[in-house]
Amino acid sequence: MSASEIAGLNIDSRRDGQLHLAWAITGNSLRDFHKTKNRTRKIPLTNAINRVLDEAMEQKPADSIFIFLRKNGKPFRNREFREAWHEACAAAEIPFLVTYALRHCFVAYSEIMGIDRFRTVALMGHAGKSMIDRVYGKYTSMLERERRAIKEYYGEDFWGE
Repeated sequence: MSASEIAGLNIDSRRDGQLHLAWAITGNSLRDFHKTKNRTRKIPLTNAINRVLDEAMEQKPADSIFIFLRKNGKPFRNREFREAWHEACAAAEIPFLVTYALRHCFVAYSEIMGIDRFRTVALMGHAGKSMIDRVYGKYTSMLERERRAIKEYYGEDFWGE
């Protein structure tokens, strides 16, 4: 998900066992369309996703419809996420990577875990699996040793079995 899609998540986004991405917030604008026609999607809710959403819902003010807010109660903004990401990379003593690298990690983790490529394509919002084959496959070689920790983090229900 993009930062603007995260900002647009609201109390009605979670329903029917799926996370419905319908809104995005960029700057101070709420919009009901996405970067590409393929990005309008429904993400299957897993226990891990529900856990994160539940924690965020507990922290948000009762009068806000949006799930992820800044400390001042205003909508989530990409700038603050990038700043926190910089701090996290420094604290973990790892080289800085752009936040978009999280999408690459997600696909790589899915690949080494043997997730069906069509499921990954749907979760990523791509039109087809050619993007996964062409771009993301090269990131998996160093992750094989982390397979167990990845599987435990995402949870058994992530694999769609």
